[in-house]
Amino acid sequence: MNNESRGKLLALIRCCLCIGGSFGIVSNCMGIFFSPISQDLQVGIGSVSVMVTFMGLAGAFFAPLFGRLTKTKPLNLLMSAGVVLTIAAVFFVSAASAVWQLCLGGVLIGIGIQCFAAIPVTMVLRDWYREKNGGVIGIAMGLSGVAGMFMNPVFSRLITMFGWRIAYRILALILAVLILPCTLTMKMNPAPKADAGSASAGGGTVVPGAMKITLFAAVIFISMLVSMNPHLSAYAIDRGYTLENSAMVLSAAMLANVSFKLLHGFLADHMDPIVSTMLMALTGCAGTVILLLFAGTRVMMLGGAFLYGAYFTVTTVGLTQLTQIVAKDQYTSVYSVVVMLNSIFYSLSVSLNGILYDRTGAYQVVLLMIIAYAVLALLLMTRIRSKSAAAERL
Repeated sequence: MNNESRGKLLALIRCCLCIGGSFGIVSNCMGIFFSPISQDLQVGIGSVSVMVTFMGLAGAFFAPLFGRLTKTKPLNLLMSAGVVLTIAAVFFVSAASAVWQLCLGGVLIGIGIQCFAAIPVTMVLRDWYREKNGGVIGIAMGLSGVAGMFMNPVFSRLITMFGWRIAYRILALILAVLILPCTLTMKMNPAPKADAGSASAGGGTVVPGAMKITLFAAVIFISMLVSMNPHLSAYAIDRGYTLENSAMVLSAAMLANVSFKLLHGFLADHMDPIVSTMLMALTGCAGTVILLLFAGTRVMMLGGAFLYGAYFTVTTVGLTQLTQIVAKDQYTSVYSVVVMLNSIFYSLSVSLNGILYDRTGAYQVVLLMIIAYAVLALLLMTRIRSKSAAAERL
């Protein structure tokens, strides 16, 4: 194995672990803590889920600053600082006794995980894999599902045995042991880019304003598709399942997270990327319908959660592919806006879902709204595909 191949492999492994830690453990396992925290603090699920809103908003508005910092500071040090901040914030949340403390912790966690999540990971992967990066991005993003699939039942058992506070502190220790060494040793590709001059100069194809507006509108609806994920555990409990069974529902969604991201990455490299993204969205929509209508039986609940998990690849691999098609050589600047919109509207929708549950006493309205989001996202993706095809013919 030559140096370049070894560097690519190590970069992929480190990026996989970073995504597994940020999205998989911190974000995707957060839902399993909602009910225990709600019962401990004697507040509604909606009040607890506001923490996710603050986490997402803080990360979204920090994203542009992080992008600027990468131009002047070593990426591995920035990523490591984010891991350390996340660890400290998780310990802070584990000692919380009021909702405002959860929200403050959410802000710090949001800033911290932004430093070792999608933006730096895609920076590294696109730097090492300069041709057809859909597959490796799918592999890396899929690790969020692997981590969520295995760690949700683990944290469920830890909560049952020791309480949510001890379980949350164990989460912080996992970040310190597994993720911090990866960020400290993260490296960019030392080989110069063939098109570095034109890319750094910001030249190239001018992206039509209408195309960007359509993309950003699609991002808004796509971001809200996965807003049910932090509530899946609470939804399962609401339908009469135990905490352990609710963890299995989350694990089914995380298994799908892995499976569909790998499949999506392969399809994106071998067929129309927009069509592959639309197929994933349709699969997730089918899962949402099952969760809405047939969640009374365990098999259907698990099956619906699995198909619902296809939405995860739409918000990760799908958004990178859509952005590359629309933005072309303006990818970095456009993708930063995509990340911001995705974080903001995901966070708002997670909070809205909790508020709607507290007001209505059920998640049916939330599931109907997610189906509507999927339909609108599919229509906008169809529009992007037709505009892109028309531009190619010119």
